[in-house]
Amino acid sequence: MPLSPVTTTTTYVISTKSHLCRAQLILKYQDLYDHSNLSLSHLQTLTTELKLIRRENADLKVTNSELVKLVSLAFQASMM
Repeated sequence: MPLSPVTTTTTYVISTKSHLCRAQLILKYQDLYDHSNLSLSHLQTLTTELKLIRRENADLKVTNSELVKLVSLAFQASMM
């Protein structure tokens, strides 16, 4: 028994809506995936920058300590 035109049209509409819904979900997933990759890349960049800043900070602390010693020695020498 062949399907009536109404049944065929209804089936086509439901199938089309289903395909559109799947396509929207795929696009949303792709957007989330892209955003996740971008966020990960940004996090990796920030982590690298943080390591560099920490290293620079440690170097500055050593340099500052050396300068304090030099200033102290210069002050002591000027008091003599």
